[in-house]
Amino acid sequence: MACELAHERGFVVCRAKASLMEREMPFAVVQQLFERRLRGQDGGAA
Repeated sequence: MACELAHERGFVVCRAKASLMEREMPFAVVQQLFERRLRGQDGGAA
């Protein structure tokens, strides 16, 4: 709900889920958050 509200108000919303393995490597979650935007494939809320 918070993500939808933020998006409606013009905020850029990024989301990612960490697998059990990625929880030991937080950089992988950060990569998920920004990968689509940096490649120009953002379709709104990520």
